[in-house]
Amino acid sequence: MKKTTYLVALAMLLGSFALHAQTDTTAPVGQQTYTYVKAKEDLTAKFLPMPAPLTMEKIFPATGSFQPTQTNIEGAMEVNIVLDSANKGLVWIEGLPMGRIKAQLRQSPATYKIPAQKTEDGKNIEEGTLVYDTTANVLNICLGCTYDEVEPAKPFTIATETESTESSDANAKATKTSKKKTASKTKVWNYTGAKVIVEEQPAIEEASPQEVQEEQKMQKEIKEENKEEIKEEVKEEINN
Repeated sequence: MKKTTYLVALAMLLGSFALHAQTDTTAPVGQQTYTYVKAKEDLTAKFLPMPAPLTMEKIFPATGSFQPTQTNIEGAMEVNIVLDSANKGLVWIEGLPMGRIKAQLRQSPATYKIPAQKTEDGKNIEEGTLVYDTTANVLNICLGCTYDEVEPAKPFTIATETESTESSDANAKATKTSKKKTASKTKVWNYTGAKVIVEEQPAIEEASPQEVQEEQKMQKEIKEENKEEIKEEVKEEINN
């Protein structure tokens, strides 16, 4: 009998311990508790900066004003390169004593062929090349040198070779003299100028997909126009 009483008392004691463990003594009954998690800083959305707006000088970098740094053209001062109002594949060279000269875009972004032409003043212009170095911001113009389709910048990179004065071969001297006389028939004019950098005024506020497509379409039209001009030049040469 006593043993049974002890067992019942022990069971009641263990039950009270279990009930006490299940009861939250820190929070009132019926009140909900919340856990707040601090957001990590690296989860914050980060946006890349907007691309720089397109400008006419970025699309056609050879346009602008240039101050002469080296030239054999007497009286040559500041030169301005402007786009043709009707054909973006053409530019006009203004400021040279010869007059206003036309150049055709051959390789984007800034390599042009100067076709043989006659200015408004009636002066004959020999074929030449216009190349603008976008890295150094330097303009090079050569009049009287044939445009090279493979290496357009060749006239500006070839170093002038110094003739030896020690040679006593009469035939070699005669050959050199004849070469000089042949070369003197076509005078080569050179102009090198540094670009006048001015604060750019955005021509396009935002480069939207539609504007990019229009610019690509314009580049295609320029190429097609240049192809037609080349065909016409070839026909003229064949006929002549």
